[in-house]
Amino acid sequence: MLLLKNTIFLFLLIIITGSLFGQTSCFSKMKVSTQKGGVKVLFPPKNDSQISIHFFHCGVNQIYAIGQVDYFDSLSVRMTEEPSYSIQSGTDWIGPYFVCRSENADKKLPQRFTGGWHGSNGDGTGKPTAQPQSIKIIVDGKNVGNDFNILCDSLSLDVVNYIQGFDDSTFNRPILKETVNYTLTVNGEVHVHVNISALVDITIQRYYGMQSVNFPVFDSVSYATPQKEINTAFVKADSRCSSNANVNSIILKDTAGKHQLKLVMENKGLGTFKYLAEELPRAFSASYRKSYFNLIHGKYLPLKKGESVFWEGSYFFY
Repeated sequence: MLLLKNTIFLFLLIIITGSLFGQTSCFSKMKVSTQKGGVKVLFPPKNDSQISIHFFHCGVNQIYAIGQVDYFDSLSVRMTEEPSYSIQSGTDWIGPYFVCRSENADKKLPQRFTGGWHGSNGDGTGKPTAQPQSIKIIVDGKNVGNDFNILCDSLSLDVVNYIQGFDDSTFNRPILKETVNYTLTVNGEVHVHVNISALVDITIQRYYGMQSVNFPVFDSVSYATPQKEINTAFVKADSRCSSNANVNSIILKDTAGKHQLKLVMENKGLGTFKYLAEELPRAFSASYRKSYFNLIHGKYLPLKKGESVFWEGSYFFY
């Protein structure tokens, strides 16, 4: 009888310990799963709140990108699996471009954005102006299949897109290759590396690169250097950084201090702002709830066939 009681006690102890260990693992790792043709990432909780990001094919171009962000304002809300806010992106986080073949750069053709969420009409409508080529999903350094639901420390998404130019009336001949790597880690960071390679001689006339969708949870936008915030503005107003000196960050906040999104541009590649005219801001926001870095604007960037440029930056979700 004593042996039986000890066996039962040991069995219960194993169950309880395993349950607690599993709960601890869940709260310190990302939960990554395939959902609705995409990948959903639930970050570990911070300050009793939690965020998930859903990547899937977006817009008229069906480019694989951030399509939805869910906010859980408390862990009790998270347990119901019903988010406090579920927000569709509806617009770009990466790109798009004013780009054409170099032979047409000085012909004063009508400029339209191509790539990203932008179709042949210059907005989200019309014919596709880009085609997704491939997507590779790597979890904790290992390739995964098309169906998974796992806990992990890191997720890498390699996305390849082909982009047309605004000088192509048919929009079926790509002129640049865009390779985007998203690396997500448990601290809420989405690190982005974008490589832009010319398939023919091209000229990029305008390119913002890194952008944010300023969801209704945010009330203010700030512009900052690595050391300090420069100025702050109302999120639903047109604004810009008041100085360009060392500005590399955009910070979105809510008045309650519950949520924050920080964008950081690294000082390398296009992030040196070499192709930005002096009178233009490094970072700015629009009243329609978008914020932008200004990587190519006021100075053209010509690329010969086979040449490439890049930029790196990070989104920090809190």
